[in-house]
Amino acid sequence: MKEAPIICLASWYPNEIDFFEGDFIQRKLKALSFYRPVQVLHLKKCTHEKWNKKISKNQMGLLEETIYYKKGGSGIFNQIKNYWYSFKIHNIFLKNYISTFGQPKAILVQVPYNAGIIALYWKKKYGIDYILTEHYGIYNDRYELNYSTRSSIYKFIVKQIIKNAKKFITVSHSLASDIEKIVIKKEYTKISNVVDTNLFQHKVKPQTDPFIFCHLSNMIPVKNIPGIIRAAKTLADQNINFKLNLIGGENIPQQQLAEELNLKDKFIFFQPPIPYEQVAKELQRSHALIMFSNTESQSCISLEALCTGTPVISSRAGGIEEHLDESNSILVELKDEEALARSMLEMIRNYDRFNQEEIAFKNQALWNYNQIGKEYNQLIKDVLSQ
Repeated sequence: MKEAPIICLASWYPNEIDFFEGDFIQRKLKALSFYRPVQVLHLKKCTHEKWNKKISKNQMGLLEETIYYKKGGSGIFNQIKNYWYSFKIHNIFLKNYISTFGQPKAILVQVPYNAGIIALYWKKKYGIDYILTEHYGIYNDRYELNYSTRSSIYKFIVKQIIKNAKKFITVSHSLASDIEKIVIKKEYTKISNVVDTNLFQHKVKPQTDPFIFCHLSNMIPVKNIPGIIRAAKTLADQNINFKLNLIGGENIPQQQLAEELNLKDKFIFFQPPIPYEQVAKELQRSHALIMFSNTESQSCISLEALCTGTPVISSRAGGIEEHLDESNSILVELKDEEALARSMLEMIRNYDRFNQEEIAFKNQALWNYNQIGKEYNQLIKDVLSQ
């Protein structure tokens, strides 16, 4: 019999509708696949011609299956119909898996809602344990649609999924602490996100003038882009020679704010989302990364910046602080735009104090595929051996 892959049910995963959805989950599972085969199943609701389409990809030890199904309306009937379809597809998947490999002792779940509902059902019906990883930073009041604002049903389901997990993984201690405060106290293991250190390597920064800052994200409100823009205005008013690249979104109000402040295409330059490989190049040619989020469960882009030796300016937003210190960053308080402006100026004037090569060397050892895959695999081995 073939070596049985471990099943992973993923609530988020890259797909043909959104190439960036859960790409950090894909990288983490790729890291695990260096140690054991992994079979991923992701269901994606959609509103176009991909209905009932199944796409399978096999990357070395990582087999990915994405199934697209029709997105229903908001009514209770459509929700029931969606859940019924999801249970049907997952049970067919499990039946086919068992016919080839036998019943799994444990599976993986990435993000509790929705995939965790299936895992909880399988645990109750078939006795299959699950290892749950949470990435979602909604467990505090700084996130706009945070956990406390969700429906009672949503909160009950998420709590049950976390409670019944055989092992619980979070990407930061901060995220675990937030969950403990408002959901449930649960023993956990921290396993970080992963960085492709073949791409994110140190290169000597170009001797350019102006000084180049960059920010890369999906530009959602929690990233506090207006705060970054207003801080940049302070530097521009002092005739500081700098450039700020805001990459990853098409947010019109943010662009309008930059234009109103006479910054757009002079000091601030907006770019659409770029491929993962291009992110590495952008960091390598930038002098510093700016993150001014209201909350971060960890922040993949800050890990990636450090692996290129690029220092970070960041708000004290939770999980992001756990890998930043005086040697590689400048930290400011949440929403303190004056402090952010001062930190940007400090970064420009005292840039030589950051040993970029040392920053890169230290962080590449922590977040590479082999290291994170090893940590993840060891936890799975411990569960399967019980």
